[in-house]
Amino acid sequence: MGAFRRHLVDAIAVNRDRKPRYGRRSRGRSRRFSDLLIGFEYGCLPFAWWLDRAARPWQRRGVPVLEDDLMPMDAIAPWDTPPVHRGVASPVAFDALSSSLRTYRRTIGERMRSGPDFAGLARASIALLDEIERTERTEGAHFAMTRHFVESIGLAAANAIRYRRATGGGTDPLCRRFIRVQALGLPSVLPFDRLAQPLHREGLGILVNDVPAIPARARWREIEAQGRS
Repeated sequence: MGAFRRHLVDAIAVNRDRKPRYGRRSRGRSRRFSDLLIGFEYGCLPFAWWLDRAARPWQRRGVPVLEDDLMPMDAIAPWDTPPVHRGVASPVAFDALSSSLRTYRRTIGERMRSGPDFAGLARASIALLDEIERTERTEGAHFAMTRHFVESIGLAAANAIRYRRATGGGTDPLCRRFIRVQALGLPSVLPFDRLAQPLHREGLGILVNDVPAIPARARWREIEAQGRS
């Protein structure tokens, strides 16, 4: 099984396992959220199959495209870890992030058409991550799904530069497709966070505990340092 499909299959298994646990803790209020999240992940499987197939020839040559872009699900927090933030963000905060995400989606389109400019996209991703984290602190609320997608796209952009150096640009079309596929999910991230935050207020760590940490910033610093050496 390819890396992308394996990541999704593992995520589906985790969320199916945790659905009844969260459901009991929330007295059923989390079940709709779990169903929506699992359905979203199932919907991504055809894209994963397509990208895994395209990545296989490069992986056989020792280029870990996709394999290094997706974090293992066994690194996630226990399901009953309390969320750090328990607030529900204000409409103003949601509107501001929604505007920033629209700008980010346009940036993805522009950067992937020209070059593609993976470095420019990595920088834009880190800048948006900074904004998300400021909003989380200011609002006392998690934007876990939004953070997850932006981190994932940022990591993919940074890694694409590493693969480009190893393949003379041969992996650029695949990396561009991978980023564009992830960008298709961006309109869904704030709606997921909007549904999750009332559950966080009850002390349920749903979504926050169910996605792995993604080292987008650390990888980008490595790539920048290599470029200066």
